[in-house]
Amino acid sequence: MNNIFVALNQLETSSDLLEDCINKLTLTHNQLIDLIKQLPQSALSWQPLVNTPNIGTLLLHIAYSEVLWSGQPLNQEAKQYLWDDTKPNNLSFAPNKSLNWYLDLLETINYHTLEKIKHLSSVSYLSIKTPEGVSKDYPVNWVIWHLISHKSHHQGQVELLKNWHKQAYSPVYA
Repeated sequence: MNNIFVALNQLETSSDLLEDCINKLTLTHNQLIDLIKQLPQSALSWQPLVNTPNIGTLLLHIAYSEVLWSGQPLNQEAKQYLWDDTKPNNLSFAPNKSLNWYLDLLETINYHTLEKIKHLSSVSYLSIKTPEGVSKDYPVNWVIWHLISHKSHHQGQVELLKNWHKQAYSPVYA
């Protein structure tokens, strides 16, 4: 007969879980900022192929997706930079703005997202309106997880474009 050992660990409290999620969201944000803070201006709008997103477009997509998921209001000007993932070849392209403009945008949105989340509990739900106008409720922990994975996914694309841009504009015999 096998002896079965069952170990019970104390479950984290919901506030510990929420704090852990907030810390991971902050870490992911800081990694993105570190990745782009030394980018040359030309890298923001550079595209390796026609009709592909550039770094600026990806940064706006990350920022405005965070705005939508965290329930922050989105102004009309900002909406023009969103692309609709459900429609093929429907990319919008980023405006020709400075790197500081993008950094300020990302920092401001991250600040407001964290402030909102800090006032919630892990059992809270965020109500998000779909494009059809229907409200759907999402657990706050799921929203944070989604924001982290979404930002990480596009951060990988930003890193790839950054490296391609560097290779394209670095002398071969440097």
